[in-house]
Amino acid sequence: MNEIDRYLDDLFDRLAGQGAAGRRMLEEAEGHLRQTVAGKVAAGLSQEQAEREAVAQFGEAGHVAGLLEDVHGGGRLSAAVAVAGRALLMLGAIYLIAAGALAAWGSSGPIMRQTTTIGAVFVVSAAVVLVTARHSRPPLAWLAAAAVALAGVIALIDLPLVVGLAFGETKLHRQAAVLITALAVANLAVSAAGSAIAVRRERRAVATA
Repeated sequence: MNEIDRYLDDLFDRLAGQGAAGRRMLEEAEGHLRQTVAGKVAAGLSQEQAEREAVAQFGEAGHVAGLLEDVHGGGRLSAAVAVAGRALLMLGAIYLIAAGALAAWGSSGPIMRQTTTIGAVFVVSAAVVLVTARHSRPPLAWLAAAAVALAGVIALIDLPLVVGLAFGETKLHRQAAVLITALAVANLAVSAAGSAIAVRRERRAVATA
């Protein structure tokens, strides 16, 4: 299977549920790609190189499919669901990692079990949400999800902790709160770095195409 066929297969999967509009976009994409390849081959490029450049110029399949979703009014909702699913997945991973660290440090068993349970609930919820938005891959989705996850940690853990401290509460899970917040911040930093690298690679691919 050549580069064009692989791209079209990917685009076909992402256009699932778009009906006639999706079929038209797939046909137009195929015609444009094959015409571009023919022109590049005529200009002296090899078939393989021409196909790679044509795909790079046309754009990532998820982005192209997302444009059609935007036109039909469902793009924003689909993107929001996709980001929410990723945020839930990140929160689940953060809680589970924190639970493992708390167990290794010998912290309170009830706190560790509570953290594990919350993490598992987040992961299961993420799986359900991501299945419904499996064809939506909005740009910088992981970075947006990391920001949402951090905001969730601040709202659900840090703010109650601050309020509790202000009123002299002493039985709050300070160690777990600090650990989870630190993991959420680290997750945001890693996602930002990964998104920046992805953007640079995409720009470089287009520039060299």
